[in-house]
Amino acid sequence: MSIPQQQVPAVSLLAQPIFLVDSNGNPLSLSTVASNVNLNQVGGSAFATGQQTMANSIGVALASDQASIPVTSLTADLTVVAAGSHTTTQTQSDQTNVNARGLRVVLDMTDVTASPSVTLEIDAKDVASGKYVSLLTGSAVVTVSTNVYLIHPSLTAAANSIAQNILPRTWRIKATANNSNAGVYSVGASYLL
Repeated sequence: MSIPQQQVPAVSLLAQPIFLVDSNGNPLSLSTVASNVNLNQVGGSAFATGQQTMANSIGVALASDQASIPVTSLTADLTVVAAGSHTTTQTQSDQTNVNARGLRVVLDMTDVTASPSVTLEIDAKDVASGKYVSLLTGSAVVTVSTNVYLIHPSLTAAANSIAQNILPRTWRIKATANNSNAGVYSVGASYLL
């Protein structure tokens, strides 16, 4: 079933004041428009109005001085802690979530010869106080193992591994060294939409 094309009705702006501002916010004024305005053109260039479903629909064009508008979409994988021997707490800098609803984090412990103990924590940063609030804290990792931690609103919560929550705008990961014994591990993260 096709939607019939309709003509954009002519709009008369005769004797109507038009107020514009320059880039500094200073008012520019055109007192009247001498004739009908063609809403199918901007700066003398025609644009397509697309399919219209209502008789009173008007095509709208938004002018911009940018050649393109950047759109950021995060579906990235992050290395939080590079693989290596660690004896101290590893705290990631603040991360900015643009459009993800959740996060998958993997702590991969590959050598526990020195009897390390590491606890992973995923924190939200409170915008008002600047303090960090734990979204999920895992159990201490003391064996060679690959540990997965998930945050997402559609998941069922499970103690120390899954939080039913939304990943906030500002967040971080902290791998706390529970002792000073060296552990060989890495931490990676992936955004979940």
